[in-house]
Amino acid sequence: MNTTTYKIRYSVGLKVLAVFLFVISLAAAVLSAAGIFVMLSESVYIDGGRSFINSLWEHTLSSQAADAADHVYTHYKYAMDRDETGEEAQQLLEDFQDTYGPDETNMLFTIEYQGEEIFSNGSGEGTYAKTSFDYQFYWSDTETFTKTFASEQEMNAYIFSHQSQWESYFPEVLYEEEDTDYVGPIFQLTYEIPKETEESVQVTAWVDNIQVMDAFYWIRYLSYTLSDMQWGLIVLGIVSLAICTASLVFLLCGAGHRADTEGIVLERTNRIPLDVYAVGILLGWLLLGFFISEASYGLYGIGSMILVSLACVGIALLALALILSIAARVKVGGLWKSTLLYRISSVLWRFLRRIAHRIAYICRGLPLVWKAGLIYGGLSLIELIFLSFTGAGYLLLVWCVEKLILTPLLALALINMKHLKKGAEEIADGNLDYQVKLPDLIGDFRRHGETLNRIGDGMQVALEQKMQSERLKTELITNVSHDIKTPLTSIINYVDLLKKEGMDSPNAAQYLEVLDRQSARLKKLTEDLVEASKASSGAIHVVKAPTNVQVLLEQTVGEFEERLEKNGIQVVLSPCESQSLILADGRLLWRVFDNLMNNICKYALSGTRVYLNMENTGDTIRIIFKNISAYPLNISGDELMERFVRGDRSRNTEGSGLGLSIARSLMELQGGKLELEIDGDLFKSIITIPTVQTE
Repeated sequence: MNTTTYKIRYSVGLKVLAVFLFVISLAAAVLSAAGIFVMLSESVYIDGGRSFINSLWEHTLSSQAADAADHVYTHYKYAMDRDETGEEAQQLLEDFQDTYGPDETNMLFTIEYQGEEIFSNGSGEGTYAKTSFDYQFYWSDTETFTKTFASEQEMNAYIFSHQSQWESYFPEVLYEEEDTDYVGPIFQLTYEIPKETEESVQVTAWVDNIQVMDAFYWIRYLSYTLSDMQWGLIVLGIVSLAICTASLVFLLCGAGHRADTEGIVLERTNRIPLDVYAVGILLGWLLLGFFISEASYGLYGIGSMILVSLACVGIALLALALILSIAARVKVGGLWKSTLLYRISSVLWRFLRRIAHRIAYICRGLPLVWKAGLIYGGLSLIELIFLSFTGAGYLLLVWCVEKLILTPLLALALINMKHLKKGAEEIADGNLDYQVKLPDLIGDFRRHGETLNRIGDGMQVALEQKMQSERLKTELITNVSHDIKTPLTSIINYVDLLKKEGMDSPNAAQYLEVLDRQSARLKKLTEDLVEASKASSGAIHVVKAPTNVQVLLEQTVGEFEERLEKNGIQVVLSPCESQSLILADGRLLWRVFDNLMNNICKYALSGTRVYLNMENTGDTIRIIFKNISAYPLNISGDELMERFVRGDRSRNTEGSGLGLSIARSLMELQGGKLELEIDGDLFKSIITIPTVQTE
């Protein structure tokens, strides 16, 4: 920021000028908005103010004519009551001719009573406005009544029941004498009842000429200037709002800055807590409002307007001070932290947090039984205090019986929870052989203890499975390394021999045959690895459709028939009698059958039979492959289906050991399963797959 801009923004004189412009423009904007609102409500922007001016003429003329009629006729009525000759009333009407003469008012009017004209100050046609109406007068009078009673009590009772209807009353006691002899008192009551008389006069008023500066003069003046005023108010409002906004933005930018100081500087008033500062300004507004209501009492016209204007300026300045204070605090940062409420809440929060930490520290050190006992005792004490205030003895008896029953039950539950807690801690510490003593527990606590014991057993099984998995992973790495290294070593060695002896060597054809066989084996191993990865991850696209598994199985056996006969193996196929439609992917299912038949050709004992049985259980079809192994099976079925695991531990037979693993994954992708059962040398592969459900 250059020096000129800095001085302009933070100049004290410019800030004072901005405050002055803000107050003046704000007042002008508010007045303009009020005027625009009135004009909108009176449809001035639609018809140019004609309906507004016409209604103003009609309302003003009716109001002033009613006031004039009331003034004239009231005095005329009283004059007629005082002087029955009518001379005083006639003189009064002549005086009213001067009061409502052409030099005093622009309104002409006549007053008629029962068709007879009483007063008129002129005649005309109503060039600007004209109105006629009936004006009602109400005259209050009283009517006197007299009533006598036989006793004073009867008179007092009558007064008590009827005095609300009277204007005034006068009780008196009269003594009646007859021939100088005393007869007795007479109780007489005189009372007055209000009587209201209604009279109606016909008033006609009009305005033809504007000669004096009264209300009609200003209405005509307003009608001339309204068309210019409506757009002028909009322009004035926009300009005033722009100046007010610009002044406020300038003051907000300069809030907290001084011309001789870098950075934000909070004045003394801005160091007051924000909520206290805001409450103080609110009180200032209330005091100004109270001052206006008290000081303007009895003031009218210019004096009252000046007083109200000064009070509004004070309110605007107080509001501006609050806004600028908030802006300066925001620039410093921590607006919420500058409030008294924040300081009080911070102290209270720190105090409560310390108490909570102390209570938590004490509770953590207490055993479970003590914690529950203290909570139970505290709640019981609160209940007892509450019941003692109610004063209901039967409730205290119920409370005692309740505690006699609940206390031993709670103690028993806590003891059971203590046993369960100890068991959980032992298992968590790794003591998987620990068993919770079930005879010491009851109900749900016993069932929870049984669950804890089963958790220990389950964790033991999971640990064994994890160890087995780690062992299989180690074997997997070893087998993969061995199966890849063997053909690769042969390829490297025979390539080296060809380099040394050349292609003219008599052994070259034999070397090439070995290279071809080993490279094909390496290729097959690589393909099996890729296929096993896809099958286990589910990356193979599966399209299930109704498939006749019997036909598919017969086709597979037909393709392997020559190879099986060459190995001296006889196939016995036993199809199921019922329908053999299954929901599967025929392509993937054929690969499973192909894999199992390949294993039979490789590992089945020569000169034996292979049995292929189909069983329909209703919802599924089971296909069982049974053969006698040519090698001793010293491995379980689940382990045999792991990757790179073969039935012969010596690994002298061809194959990668991936076939059964791939077959199992393919069956799982189709919603079926492949299981292996080994009984001595009897090897069984069992395929289970859902059938097609028909309605």
